Amino acid sequence: MASPFTQVAGDQGVIDWASLKKLIALQESQQLNLMQPEQLTPAQLRVFTELNRATSHALEMLSTTVSLEEPSLGGKDWVSLLGRYRDAHVDGSYITYKDESRGLKWCTFTKLSEAGELLFPEVGIPFSRKKDAKQYAALKAIDWLMSNQLMPDDGINVTFKRPRQCPPMPSSVTGAGVASPPRPGPTSPPAAAAKPPQTPKPMGSRDRSSSGGNKPADGHSDDDNVVAQAEKLCRAFGYGMPRYEVTPVESSTNLFNGTVNWGKEFRVPPSVGVVNNIYGRKPARDLMAQEVLQHLREVVKHQREAERAEAMKTLQQNQAAAAQAASGPGSGSWIQSMAWPLGSNR
Repeated sequence: MASPFTQVAGDQGVIDWASLKKLIALQESQQLNLMQPEQLTPAQLRVFTELNRATSHALEMLSTTVSLEEPSLGGKDWVSLLGRYRDAHVDGSYITYKDESRGLKWCTFTKLSEAGELLFPEVGIPFSRKKDAKQYAALKAIDWLMSNQLMPDDGINVTFKRPRQCPPMPSSVTGAGVASPPRPGPTSPPAAAAKPPQTPKPMGSRDRSSSGGNKPADGHSDDDNVVAQAEKLCRAFGYGMPRYEVTPVESSTNLFNGTVNWGKEFRVPPSVGVVNNIYGRKPARDLMAQEVLQHLREVVKHQREAERAEAMKTLQQNQAAAAQAASGPGSGSWIQSMAWPLGSNR
């Protein structure tokens, strides 16, 4: 049987892609089943090395010459906005992202429980940075929520404004059997119109009724509370409080860099919350807090997944123990003797 290397070399430029794919599939199957690749001859090893080098060069050429223009993300943190939406509409699901490699670029996809099995985006667009691909997936999911009127379209709030409540009607006009007061005679001076008693409103009721349900009484959007949300999660899980250190960029008065000082807190990577060349001191601080909040949400998600896995493991162990106890002493010893070789291999 002729080697595929001989066939490729003897075709003078005509490459048998099917044979190459078959050979690669056999190598992958060998490594997957036997946990080691098949032994290659020196000639095969040289050919594979050269093919690897040529493949990397071809991918670089394709990424520079046949690259689609990356869509604009609008300079907004869509991942954090989508996370805030899920926190405000709890249904037991989580926002997860799946990354796929496309040569030297990345495509990221996500799902929403409200959209069933629909993927966002429906068609993957490759990005040079994995972080931008994740932001684009969150942006397309938010576009779907807005188009289905599940989320406000202002790009800031994640819940709709509460409708303004009408004041209660006075009791003097709601009763159908109440007689109207007598009219004054033509010679008597006109009586002052009686005003219905007004119920005093509690302080701040006007602000709450005229603003959205997720806005504070001072009129700012809930995007301004990202620092408070991050500190709340830190207190809930026993983390140290972050200090946001914002410094101006050299030779500039409007651009700022920022790092998060965690003090003695060692569980957070130093790269979390690092920003560079952000226009404005407050936007830099807000962006740092958003990254901190996103990191803490990931920590919470992984902790819950670990707790669920541990609970499932305990349940399975209890079920196995109950089944062994129900089988009786004789059968239990038989099962134990049969399971001894398997346990010894562990």
